[in-house]
Amino acid sequence: LPALDAICDTVIGETIAKLLVHLKRGGVLGSTLGEPPGAKERDMRVIAVRTQRDPRRLMELATAAAERRLVIPVERTFPLEQAPAAFRLARQGATGKVLLLP
Repeated sequence: LPALDAICDTVIGETIAKLLVHLKRGGVLGSTLGEPPGAKERDMRVIAVRTQRDPRRLMELATAAAERRLVIPVERTFPLEQAPAAFRLARQGATGKVLLLP
């Protein structure tokens, strides 16, 4: 993996432990689960992300996905080599997701 500017952790455990070594010095870790082991030893900023459980909403989304009613609008896809152009489009206020593909 290349050096990462930021990581979002919603799982904690073995996966985040493997990813932390790829976080750039001064990088940001957004976590819904608190500070993972090893974070203090690295030059990183940990940001707590607050979430609220909503089983009813989760069931609505799962049902919509199963029934193929959940649609995520995609503005445009770019090859990875065109990441700067994708970033510019996203910053300009794309109305759908801007995706990078390998």
